[in-house]
Amino acid sequence: MIISCGGATETPTFGSSSDASNFASSISSLMNTFGFDGVDIDFENGAVFLNQGDLDINNPTTPSVVYLIQGLRQLKSLQPNAMITFAPIPNYLQAAYQFYGPGKFGGQSNWNGAQLPVINNVRDITSYVWPQYYNECNIEALDNNTYCEGSGDNLVGLSEMLMTSFPVAWGAGTWQPLRQNQVMLGVPASPNASPGNMSNSALEAAFNYLMGKGGPVGSYTLRNSAGYPNVAGFMTWSINWDVHDNNGTFGSGIHGYLAGLPAAK
Repeated sequence: MIISCGGATETPTFGSSSDASNFASSISSLMNTFGFDGVDIDFENGAVFLNQGDLDINNPTTPSVVYLIQGLRQLKSLQPNAMITFAPIPNYLQAAYQFYGPGKFGGQSNWNGAQLPVINNVRDITSYVWPQYYNECNIEALDNNTYCEGSGDNLVGLSEMLMTSFPVAWGAGTWQPLRQNQVMLGVPASPNASPGNMSNSALEAAFNYLMGKGGPVGSYTLRNSAGYPNVAGFMTWSINWDVHDNNGTFGSGIHGYLAGLPAAK
């Protein structure tokens, strides 16, 4: 059980070392008091952003990025067993392939790829990254095509980006792969939960192809033809929508499917 911080209507932005320390001590206290296992970073709507000229994913300079990294490391020092997870929309992560912040001369959104340097600099203490593959239809995969939410190509193409390397826009560096077992696919549990809902069978077909155990589910072709057999699984928004709209059939079906696969290594 982990604490989710942020969400669509909250925009916590770190601007100082004291913000980082307050975050770490607050989450640690909640973990001690209520038995939480860690924290999920769901910072949306510009809570994390990049300043113009901040063009090195390994050495970011924007306070909202620098102090979030600092706060997560302080939390891990206070709680060595804490789970740290991320639930970014792809605009905050994979969009860095096209645009990284406002760029050298401005003009682009400062949200673009803004969580990529955070994850890049705390990958060693990160448990899972589960992007929200919904509410987005403007992110290019590595074949330079755009695939919208609700498609197998979207799930496969954008997930592969996290498990392989790619050049970050504006010469800001090269993204290095996460471990396969750090990556999950974030999907809506029902049409009412969010745009991008897919049937269990469509999700399973996409996951099979991503693992290298099935054929393509659209026009996207894996850069790594062997696939990624240790991708970790699914995150969903949310169990409440599943129970309300589906009587739990999404969760039970996906659980049965994942339970039948070899454990991710």
